[in-house]
Amino acid sequence: MENTFQIPYASTGSFGAIFLDYLNEEQKLKPFYTYSPNISSFESIIANRKKQSINRDVLLQVLKEQYQHIDASELSLQNIAALANENTFTITTGHQLSLFTGELYFIYKIITCINLAEKAAAANPGNKIVPVFWMASEDHDFEEINHASIAGTTFEWKAKSGGAVGELATSGIDQIIDSIDHYLGNQAGKEKIIQLFKLAYTEQKSLAAATRILVNELFKQYGLVIIDANHPLLKKGFAEIIRSDIFEQNSFQKVTETNALLEKQYPIQVNPREINFFYLSENTRSRIIQSETGFETADQKNQFSEAVLIAELQQSPEKFSPNVIMRPLYQEFILPNLAYLGGPGEMAYWLQLKSTFAHYQIPFPMLAWRNSFALTNQKQMKTIEALLPSIESIFKPLQELIDAYVTTHSQNILSLDSEQQIIKEQIQVIQTKLQSIDQTLLASSAAASTKISNLLNGLAQKMLKAEKKNHTVAIQQIEKIKNAFFPNGILQERQDNFSFWYMHHESFIQLIKNNSEPLNKHFTVLAID
Repeated sequence: MENTFQIPYASTGSFGAIFLDYLNEEQKLKPFYTYSPNISSFESIIANRKKQSINRDVLLQVLKEQYQHIDASELSLQNIAALANENTFTITTGHQLSLFTGELYFIYKIITCINLAEKAAAANPGNKIVPVFWMASEDHDFEEINHASIAGTTFEWKAKSGGAVGELATSGIDQIIDSIDHYLGNQAGKEKIIQLFKLAYTEQKSLAAATRILVNELFKQYGLVIIDANHPLLKKGFAEIIRSDIFEQNSFQKVTETNALLEKQYPIQVNPREINFFYLSENTRSRIIQSETGFETADQKNQFSEAVLIAELQQSPEKFSPNVIMRPLYQEFILPNLAYLGGPGEMAYWLQLKSTFAHYQIPFPMLAWRNSFALTNQKQMKTIEALLPSIESIFKPLQELIDAYVTTHSQNILSLDSEQQIIKEQIQVIQTKLQSIDQTLLASSAAASTKISNLLNGLAQKMLKAEKKNHTVAIQQIEKIKNAFFPNGILQERQDNFSFWYMHHESFIQLIKNNSEPLNKHFTVLAID
């Protein structure tokens, strides 16, 4: 049994202005996207997508190759086969190859994507819509993915990295799994998570292969299709756009123009570079930059004349890796995609890209957001109801929650507001007398007033501090609640791994799926038995 509580995103104070304005479809943002984020929009998205062909043969060839040694579900295999059909489309989400999936929102992303695909398909009979997970295997930010916080402890994978993380060997992860096994002791459900991690990470040679196995095991029953786009056949089809963007710097120009408009109202999420591609070589992913003789990589290990760069692109397109600006265009170029589903930060940078898509005549998808959850249990919910004024108040600062509780439950009057008012009135009487004698004395009276007010405020704080000693147990419970929702001061979904909840709830993935409502404009607090 579970209970859900819906809180408007704006009331949490945890999400940025551009994300909130997009949810509310504010007029000032509408020039930066194509489709309203509603199920009813899919009819026109599908009609427009049908006008844009993709190389479905290559897509199927790559997916079949990547699924050769995977224990895929029949539904996932059917979805892959269906991509040969012109009436089959995708809804995509993507993420870095975070160790053990990283934070909880990794799970929420994929589940929301699956549910959105199901809902869009139901609203558009005659069309099949496949949920796709895009593995960010070309990313090189190892420090962002090499750890996971499990049951309050962070486990870190230390390895040498510099190139595409998907190619990293999984050596050393087996020792981390052993450490997790030891740390969890005899907790119920531990074996389930340990066996899952071992299946993924100790039987696969690369991080990309391990992540594919892990994600497949968690979501295969829902027909999820997983793609690693770091593949020469897929890059070959995109090569002309790579060439054009490197030599003409189109994305740099278009995004720079868009940023000039957006930055009048919002912080800019990403800034373009003149060249928005990296060059991949063994254990290295380095930016391509212009040089006096043509081009080179930022680490200066590779130099190219214009002719040599073009030849390299033709012969080895897989060595050219798009950055955050061009990766979305690459994705939409190779997939028959209707919507991209991401987090608030991703929504922000996608809104910078519409004109670049238009330049390359690639359809700009609907932008959808993942659901956000805070997980708790029924016992903790009862404590929240007893100690806090509302579920929503959990998003307020800790000290504000404690002060409010102590003030409300104290048998003493902890405020000196009435006394402050009396003194203020008396000072006004004094100032009237002073003014009649000497106008210059008013400055002294104002300084005295401020000093008295500060003294009374200090006394009120001391009264509150003394009273808190009478509510130690309740304060400790409030601190425990706050830490559960904001471990280490970070929103739970951005800090904790799914393992703890997966261990203790046999149908955890299905439970989240049951409570995930695509395009929901509320943050969900989910209390689980």
